[in-house]
Amino acid sequence: SSLANQQDNQGSAIASSSLANQQDNQGSAIASSSSTIIINFSFNSSSIDENQIQNLQEINPNNIKEIKAYCDQRGNKQYNMELAKNRLKSIKKYLKGSYTSTPIGAASFLCLEQTRECFSKNRRVEIVMGK
Repeated sequence: SSLANQQDNQGSAIASSSLANQQDNQGSAIASSSSTIIINFSFNSSSIDENQIQNLQEINPNNIKEIKAYCDQRGNKQYNMELAKNRLKSIKKYLKGSYTSTPIGAASFLCLEQTRECFSKNRRVEIVMGK
């Protein structure tokens, strides 16, 4: 099934396989039980942008099923795997809990074009909700 992507008021993408997203009192999207929250990263970076930290702090780690870290198509396999591991470490600073975390590296691309915009979509961590 295709994912429905939305943006919350801090700019983080919230993707959901269900269209049953609601809004809380502050206007932020609340993902349904079968959703994936996407945190994007800058090129060659594992640092989380300030505007996304609050989004991470609002996630209940007890509802996390799995976290996966990806890189764009550039860089060698070993480097991209290390970068994916570092992105997971950055996320785990904010999301303490018991869940599966997997560094994927350069694979499962959301976009295949050789453009800056496309590369930025592939530099991500997916937080799969719905334990």
